[in-house]
Amino acid sequence: RPYGKLVPHDKWFTFYENLALKYGGRPHWAKDHKVNSQTFQQIYPNFNKFMKLRSELDPDNLFLNEYWKRILK
Repeated sequence: RPYGKLVPHDKWFTFYENLALKYGGRPHWAKDHKVNSQTFQQIYPNFNKFMKLRSELDPDNLFLNEYWKRILK
């Protein structure tokens, strides 16, 4: 808390994320973000290849955590 004040982190994080997307930025695969599945598919050209490989290597979704469930739905 800078100077003991609450900072609206979500507001600024969303602003930065939208600005980055506007100029061709992409979120890191392993970092938390608010990008949905549809946008993820648009900004990562090999997303469908990844999905196919992921389903072949992990058919039982053993390695699918809450983060990936949100991205892949």
